[in-house]
Amino acid sequence: VDLLTGVVDFLTGVVDLLAGVVDFLTGVVDLLAGVVDLLAGVVDLLTGVIDFLAGVVDLLAGVMDLLTGVVDFLTGVIDLLAGVVDLLTGVIDFLIGVVDLLAGVIDLL
Repeated sequence: VDLLTGVVDFLTGVVDLLAGVVDFLTGVVDLLAGVVDLLAGVVDLLTGVIDFLAGVVDLLAGVMDLLTGVVDFLTGVIDLLAGVVDLLTGVIDFLIGVVDLLAGVIDLL
């Protein structure tokens, strides 16, 4: 009876040992799954950082486009004012010519 009890205890120990090995291997698999999740999180973080930096670059490009538009607008205003000055200069030159013409007519009389 003691021998039979010993054999049963031994077999129970073997089953418990195998269950422990299975639990250990399950833990290793869970650990590896956690490492994979961690690496996926790192990849997501890096992707987010890259997307953020791309957004900053796009924002800066938009600001540069805005500033370029403002400079182009101001250049157009300056060109318009220069044209007005040229027009006024032409009107003044015309009036001077008219005065010179009248003076010449008066001299002839």
